[in-house]
Amino acid sequence: MKKQRFKPQTITLYLLLGFLLFIGIYCKKENKPLNIVLYDKPLRTIQKAIQGKWFLQYSKGGICSSCKYPANAFHPYISFYSNKIVIGDDSAGVILDTSIEWKQYEYKSINAYLLTYSYQNGYDYPYIKIIDGIYNDTLIVKDYAQDPISLYYIR
Repeated sequence: MKKQRFKPQTITLYLLLGFLLFIGIYCKKENKPLNIVLYDKPLRTIQKAIQGKWFLQYSKGGICSSCKYPANAFHPYISFYSNKIVIGDDSAGVILDTSIEWKQYEYKSINAYLLTYSYQNGYDYPYIKIIDGIYNDTLIVKDYAQDPISLYYIR
């Protein structure tokens, strides 16, 4: 009886397939959550980090600092562009589409930026927000107020 031998091309093919399988299993990209404090960063860094569409998950704070309020069923969102903000939801569509004015202020002896915008159909005074940061891929936007409400968004 004659022994069957593998051809060199067959051995090379099996080694290549084994290597590709090894790479596919063990070389996965790590999805580390993004954690970055933004209120103390330069304006360009803040604008770049928040750019895009974010969906509201819940809000927290106000007079009841530990109270947590879930977002409504209409999936409210906020979209940031370098100097523009768009706010809306699935029910009403776009509610606000206006320009942003970034104002510099001093906070704990550092220069920080406030996001301000006006809503002509609602509140007479400008809305003033602090972009606190992105923690575990959640953007936190706080009111610039004594008892701030914090809004928690994800992409």
